[in-house]
Amino acid sequence: MDYKEFFSQFRYVSKSRGIGGRIKVFPEDFIVEEVISKSVFKKQNCLIYRLIKRNWDTMVVIKEIAKRAEISYRDIGFAGTKDRHGITTQYISICGGNLKELKEKIDRVEISDVKLEFVGYGKKLKLGSLWGNRFKILVREVDISVEEALKRTR
Repeated sequence: MDYKEFFSQFRYVSKSRGIGGRIKVFPEDFIVEEVISKSVFKKQNCLIYRLIKRNWDTMVVIKEIAKRAEISYRDIGFAGTKDRHGITTQYISICGGNLKELKEKIDRVEISDVKLEFVGYGKKLKLGSLWGNRFKILVREVDISVEEALKRTR
């Protein structure tokens, strides 16, 4: 079952009539930015990177980073999975061994449509250890006026 089929079963969850239109026509139409707590940076036993990816599944890119850095994918922690279809920003932790050597390995990793930015040292990220996500979603081909769309979404 693909994501469109999965989400089609929820079309009536909202009491709002909706606005119609299409989402995720282009990756730039769906932008997600993860928000994590500053408490992540209290411990200093892992590297923390900002991972910006375009049309990559979270687990697939984690495994690709690990493969290219020659580390175990189990050494990479993350707080939440993000949509494959879009541009997403999230944080990952990379733990194990000598952090200086580990950082050198990670900093050499190059993957198409993926950017890794070192942001500091912290603790291992685990699923659910995020505050939330910020979304920017562009809905295309809406057949109602802007005023009507705003009315329906309030």
